[in-house]
This record gives sequence, structure tokens and C-alpha cells, in this order.
Amino acid sequence: MQVFKTLFTYLVLVTFLTGCNKKVYNGKEYRVYTIKKHYSNHGIKKIGNNLSGSALFDSSAIYDLNGYDQINKLIGIGSSKHHENSIRIGWRCINEQIELFAYSYYKGVKTESYMCTVEVNTNIDFNISMNNGMSIDLTTSNGSYNWNSLDTVEDGSRWLLFPYFGGQMEYPNDTGYHRLKIYIALD
Repeated sequence: MQVFKTLFTYLVLVTFLTGCNKKVYNGKEYRVYTIKKHYSNHGIKKIGNNLSGSALFDSSAIYDLNGYDQINKLIGIGSSKHHENSIRIGWRCINEQIELFAYSYYKGVKTESYMCTVEVNTNIDFNISMNNGMSIDLTTSNGSYNWNSLDTVEDGSRWLLFPYFGGQMEYPNDTGYHRLKIYIALD
């Protein structure tokens, strides 16, 4: 009987803990990436040359830039040296809206290109590619947006680049109780 109680307690605990890491929105199950200061909770994942899915920001993404002009990272594809060759969707908060950017490195040179602005709780469908050049396609309630570059990154290991806040500044609202949450559903 003790074994069953222990097993039941373990199953309840695992269900509770994994359930807190998910959010269902418009029929899609999103994984919640919680950012403390700079880094999100994640593991390491090897992927191919294409990445697609959906993303969502809630009100925790609203913050004051405090004079910094930084672009945070939502998700992307990179080599083992992502400051050499990578492509990501970048973002920042301006006037309580989220600006989205194409954010890439090619042979160590960084490029940031504005794509569109969305409000919080707006679904963003994305497709990121490192095939025959680099590209990002976004679809939001405001329309479709595309960015591409003819820069071709040689084949090699590709890694999923997870959400990251910052550069110069840490997430300013990190109190232990209020942390930045980003929601991503991969296809």
C-alpha cells in the first residue's frame, strides 16, 4: 500500500510540475519559457535547417527600456558559435507593444531588421530557415511579413536557440514572483 501512495504522490507532483510549464491558447499547447534575469529555462536541442511554430507574449513582456536600445531574442537557429552564424526572431517592448526583428549573424557580422509590431496576447506564427540563405516569415493578426538574406551558412550542426533577454540590461521586473514568460509552440 505504501508503494501505491508513494507512486500516486509522485504522479501528482509530476503532473503538477509539468502542467505549470504549458499553456493552451487557441487550441495550441505552448511551452512556457520563464526568464530570470537573462536566460530562459531550457535544455539543449539539435535541429535541422528549418524551424516553425507559434509564439505569444503576455503582459510580463511589457517593460521600460531605461535608455537601453537592446533587442531580446525570441527563438532561432544557430551553429555552435551563434555569434558567428545564426538567425533569430528578435523583440523589444516599445510603448507597451512588441516590436519584432530579424536578428542574424553571418560570419560574425550582426544584422537587425525591423519586421512588425504586435500587441501582447497576439499569436505570432513563424518559419525560420537556413536553407539557401537565411529567412524569417511571420504571420500575425496584422498581416504577413518576410525577411531574407542571400547569405548561405555552410552545413553543420544546427541548434535551437531559446528565448533570451538582454544584452546590456537584465529583465527589469524580475522579483522572484514576477518573471518574464514567453510562450512557444513548435510544429
